[in-house]
Amino acid sequence: MDIRRCWTNFALSAAASAALLFAAGAAGAQTPDAAPARTLPVWAYPVAPATGRRGPGGPGGPGGRGGRGAFRGARRGPGAPGGNAGNAAADTGPKEHVPGSSAGYSKAYIANLYSVPDWFPNSHPPMPDVVAHGDRANGVAACGYCHLPTGAGRPENESVAGLSKEYILDELNDFRDGSRHSSSPRMGSVSFMIRVAKGLTPDEMQQAAAYFSTLQLPDNWIQVKEAATVPVTRPEGAMMVAVPNGGTEPIGDRVIEVSVDQARTELRDTTSGFIAYVPPGSLARGQRLVTTGRDASGQPVTIACTICHGQDLHGIGNVPHIAGRSPSQMARQIIDFQTGARSGGWAELMKAPVKNLTDTQIVDVVAYLASLKP
Repeated sequence: MDIRRCWTNFALSAAASAALLFAAGAAGAQTPDAAPARTLPVWAYPVAPATGRRGPGGPGGPGGRGGRGAFRGARRGPGAPGGNAGNAAADTGPKEHVPGSSAGYSKAYIANLYSVPDWFPNSHPPMPDVVAHGDRANGVAACGYCHLPTGAGRPENESVAGLSKEYILDELNDFRDGSRHSSSPRMGSVSFMIRVAKGLTPDEMQQAAAYFSTLQLPDNWIQVKEAATVPVTRPEGAMMVAVPNGGTEPIGDRVIEVSVDQARTELRDTTSGFIAYVPPGSLARGQRLVTTGRDASGQPVTIACTICHGQDLHGIGNVPHIAGRSPSQMARQIIDFQTGARSGGWAELMKAPVKNLTDTQIVDVVAYLASLKP
């Protein structure tokens, strides 16, 4: 199927489902990019409420106790107190290690935005300079710092491995021109990405997009498990983190995505991934929604994702690969389409299909998508 056929099939399906998708009518209509008021699910937007403090437990990062996680380093970039002076930290002091790697890096090196701890350099092609070191003069952090050398990313940002070069360039331009932001102004990863995109040169954009487009998501990065109860979690470092000795609680209508090993996640170990707990029955319901556009009762609520994303959901042209990606990431994108936080040419294609999805249906859709082979 080529991209023209995708558009044709989308148009036919949209026409057939028009009465459903636009049933809200003029009384509830909004301008195309208006963001309707809604409560954002904490599991998808894991930031602490604005209380005058910087997260649970005292001063720290956005949504995080003590600023652990990716944006602990991000806040120490150019212009921030304690900023790193160079494109790479001096790798001095005691070394940290991860299983299976002979490399060792100091905590200062690991925390530096302009140096990427590359524990397994043979697992990916050589990184271009913008991916490995960024561009300090223009406030551009190393792409591989947040997205990792493998492009697998973490729940607080995006997995970019396997996306087409054209799609990555489109999204960078959307960040630059204001077409893409977050439904939550406290979601620091998006604000940070906007700043980075604005600092990139056209050549750096080309290099980064070409690099990540050649990579494949690892098969075991995200383990999806249906569970009625899950570890008690809290927002920390823009991710959900299991509370030590916190016990368990009912999952409800949530996806709870946590590190397999939090310590290795903080070391940016590209072989230690995540577990996504999803509600019982969500995978079957999600499969039906994704492949048919119908809910568990057989009622049409959307358009099959396979129409544009392909039968294997590995994408078609500029329509992205969505199989096996982080459910937290994907839920944010669906909600951002709904609220108008994501706009621009390609985003318009998504707005009608996701318009009427409930939060429970979003859980089902992303649970199923995350469970697929990347």
